[in-house]
Amino acid sequence: MPPTLFQHWAYEPFVLGSDGQGRCMLSGIVYGMRISLMVGLASTLLAATVGTFLGLVAGYFGGRTDAILMRLADIQLSFPAILIAMVFMTVWGQGLFKIILAIAS
Repeated sequence: MPPTLFQHWAYEPFVLGSDGQGRCMLSGIVYGMRISLMVGLASTLLAATVGTFLGLVAGYFGGRTDAILMRLADIQLSFPAILIAMVFMTVWGQGLFKIILAIAS
């Protein structure tokens, strides 16, 4: 009896195949993703932490503090995010941590 489709995959040494030199394509893709995933997760976590803190401060104090923080948020949201990130990278220079800060802002 011939093997089923799933049994055939179980014996496949490379799930996504291999390149011309016999290296696993899946491990190459995962190895290439590590920097992008770290930047994305770190900038999301930083933005969520800062946003939650500022929201809690605005909600707790209210009044003038809330109005000032809301106007600052309105000013920030009036510019495209990619423009702000490019300006920050121009001012701060290169580096992984600076990219995380620029994307999170």
